[in-house]
Amino acid sequence: MKKRILPLFAILSVCSILLTGCTNQKPSAPASEIETETVTESESLATRELTINIANMCGTDIGMFSIIDPVTGAQRNLDSLQDKEVISITADWPDTVTEFQWALYNKNGELCSEGNTDISGASKSVMMVLNGNGDFESVDTTLE
Repeated sequence: MKKRILPLFAILSVCSILLTGCTNQKPSAPASEIETETVTESESLATRELTINIANMCGTDIGMFSIIDPVTGAQRNLDSLQDKEVISITADWPDTVTEFQWALYNKNGELCSEGNTDISGASKSVMMVLNGNGDFESVDTTLE
């Protein structure tokens, strides 16, 4: 009978040590506190409302135009863009963002071109004209 008590005592001692070690750790902040801090930080960013206009003058349809959201870093996919068509996106851009990343995809969803456009001088809008002769060749940008 002594053999059964000794292992049980040893097991209880180890469990007690493990539990005590766990309770000495600093508790993590509740999720609501973390979310509140994140919202407060993002609200403190100075932003400007900026409209980005994209005109397709390539002589061919574009399957999709996308940009990288400057706040989240996520890719935002806009609609397809037919030849001689213009699409626009309006968003609050952080004042610290001086350029944005964009990409063009063909109708099969394959990446055709990507680039960065300087928007540091834009206060209201950016006009991007995609040029080409049956294919994308260049971008002309006008800032307002």
